[in-house]
Amino acid sequence: MQIEGKRVLITGASRGLGRALVTAFIDADASEVIAGARKREDREALVSPRVTPVRLDVTSDRDVEGLADLRAIDILINNAGIPPQLAPLGELSESDWDRMMDVHGKGCFLCCRHVMPHMKARRRGAIVNIASLGGVRGRPDRHTYIASKHAVVGLTKSIALEGIACNVRANAIAPGPVVTHGGKTSFDEHVAAGGSEISFEVKPDAVAWAALFLAAPESINITGVVLPVDAGILAGSLERGPLKFPRR
Repeated sequence: MQIEGKRVLITGASRGLGRALVTAFIDADASEVIAGARKREDREALVSPRVTPVRLDVTSDRDVEGLADLRAIDILINNAGIPPQLAPLGELSESDWDRMMDVHGKGCFLCCRHVMPHMKARRRGAIVNIASLGGVRGRPDRHTYIASKHAVVGLTKSIALEGIACNVRANAIAPGPVVTHGGKTSFDEHVAAGGSEISFEVKPDAVAWAALFLAAPESINITGVVLPVDAGILAGSLERGPLKFPRR
């Protein structure tokens, strides 16, 4: 895929899926990956050739606008996010709603708003927004998260239509449960217990590969789509895959 020489901005790049995205684009020969993270220790861990760590709070218009040379961004990956808050509707507060919508909805909006006009002016660019299965279906007790991820999906589709005339594409990825931390059954344990490789909880590398695919110029006719990377969940498999494996 023709990522070589591209300048990439990745938000929420500090760990887990964000770190996998940074690694994937560097390995694909991006000329520079601007890796946004709020915490200093996370930014310090990102220092390497062709990676430029920057302090970035995606809910702050000042932070986003202050990023260096937004005019030269070829690929924008909106990955910043926070975990779902599990609670019945009546137990959620206004601040719970605002926080989730700020990080997912507003954060994605601000980054697109500041980067996309420059892409349109240059008549090239690709935006990939990391949504969730929560952006294409409902689930109980995840109300604020579900609503905020639906906002990401809706924004993706609308800006995709705006960008068509200027060769700017926008797509979203809807990952299933992503393995980003310890304390869970490992892939090897899962397979050894009779589980299939496909049915294992989603690997960050699989999501990063999907982002590379959607961002690459070879995907020129793909825009406005939501690509599930979900180990078959939307197709009707069990939440943890069609085969049984040890409980966590």
